[in-house]
Amino acid sequence: MTKSELAARISRETGLSKADANRFLNAVFQTISTEVRAGGKVTLAPIGTFSPKETPARPGRNPRTGETIEVPAQRTVKFKPAPPLVDLLNEGQDEDEEDEEEEDEEEEEAEPTAKPASKTVRVTKHKSSSPHWWDTYWV
Repeated sequence: MTKSELAARISRETGLSKADANRFLNAVFQTISTEVRAGGKVTLAPIGTFSPKETPARPGRNPRTGETIEVPAQRTVKFKPAPPLVDLLNEGQDEDEEDEEEEDEEEEEAEPTAKPASKTVRVTKHKSSSPHWWDTYWV
């Protein structure tokens, strides 16, 4: 869902105009951004918590040259979902798992079918062999 789709949904649900819903979203996002930038946490009880996270400097590697480089320390945003949101996402999971288990049992009881043999053929565009996945094709 995009920001404009969210504003349209808020507009429908609350009776606000789309412009007012958009201004509301902008104010919410600006407030969250300002607070997290200042080092504070923003907790929205049914959704989760936004907080700043410091990542220390670390060694890295340039993929082209293989040269070791220093990746600088930086700040990022951490989001921890609230239990009600996680519960909502996992609602009905037990039923899905039971259905999958029943399907697995049915498959085990069925006679095994022979699968066609397949082989991997490595195709390269250059004289040197390439270890990249995009040069491997299933035949």
